[in-house]
Amino acid sequence: MRSFISLFLFLSLSGISQNQDTLKKELKEVVITGQFTETYSEDAVHKIRVIGNKKLNSGIYNDLGNILEKELNIKLSQDNVLGSSISLQGISGQNVKILIDEIPVIGRMNGNIDLSQINLNNVEQIEIIEGPLSTIYGTDALAGTINIITKKKLDYKNILRSYYESVGKYNLDIILNRKYKDNLIGYQFGRKYFNGWSEGQSFSLLPQSMLADTNRFKKWKPKEQYTHKLTHILTKSHYSLNNYIERFYEKITNKGMPQQPYFENAFDEYYYTYRTNLGSDIKLKNKTNDMKILLAYNRYERIKETFYIDLTDLSSNLVNNPSAQDNSRFELFMGKLILSNNNHEKFKYQLGLDLVKIIVPISFF
Repeated sequence: MRSFISLFLFLSLSGISQNQDTLKKELKEVVITGQFTETYSEDAVHKIRVIGNKKLNSGIYNDLGNILEKELNIKLSQDNVLGSSISLQGISGQNVKILIDEIPVIGRMNGNIDLSQINLNNVEQIEIIEGPLSTIYGTDALAGTINIITKKKLDYKNILRSYYESVGKYNLDIILNRKYKDNLIGYQFGRKYFNGWSEGQSFSLLPQSMLADTNRFKKWKPKEQYTHKLTHILTKSHYSLNNYIERFYEKITNKGMPQQPYFENAFDEYYYTYRTNLGSDIKLKNKTNDMKILLAYNRYERIKETFYIDLTDLSSNLVNNPSAQDNSRFELFMGKLILSNNNHEKFKYQLGLDLVKIIVPISFF
């Protein structure tokens, strides 16, 4: 179990000319990662690369890994079981910080976050900062920080989207929103299914069951994901409140090759991932100061099960070997308070208190 308490203070002195004011009026791109308040990207303390709403809504990208692999200085690697991982400026693993609305994404396996588990539904923009940002986001923000900004003003319309790819991908997304006075309630449901793929596999419009022979083994493993998220947003003139609860489920199926010499049995592995995210984002504002309070609880669990399969009658038995079974769990409790001024153009300050309690990964059989 690890607990962290951090204090941070930022001061900024700047002179703003009339030409810069004109530029601000023309520039529409706003960033928030590592800044005092919402800031035009040209005036940001750090150099921030932004992936905007237009690209996110193009319909081409289905998860965070799909969209980041097109960016400069970012390299993705793919593990058929652990999923996709990222390298930023040649540094990977624990040194790349991934946030969703400034809340860390937990559940690193072999030091990496599976980017395919991060859905792009209801995302406003993605902000990428290359280089250390450890003062604000912790020591693991050494190579860079990727902050996923979700939409705080949900669309009133309901959305139904589907996606099909000939390699065997079948996706469905449903977004339902309802407005009542100053309250906005939104529900999101997503299902992603990949039927697996191997070289020489014939084209099929719909998933097909495989015979109990060597065709049962897939080079790219079949994967199924479900996402549920319920959001409540309350907006007033001097404060806003954003509460959410999210549940994620994933199943990866790794069917083994038939075993020699008679090819009548095999070992199948199943990987189950569960994510639960609860959080509250509270913003208070008066004439002189802005206050932001972040509260979050995240839970991640990954279970591996191995079965012995009799291919003659397709019966299965759980393998009685501790090394063939595994259960890993991560938990994070977080509270963050940020206070900054908004009444002075030349002098700005930011005070913060960050409380983090992490339950170190537990593995048991």
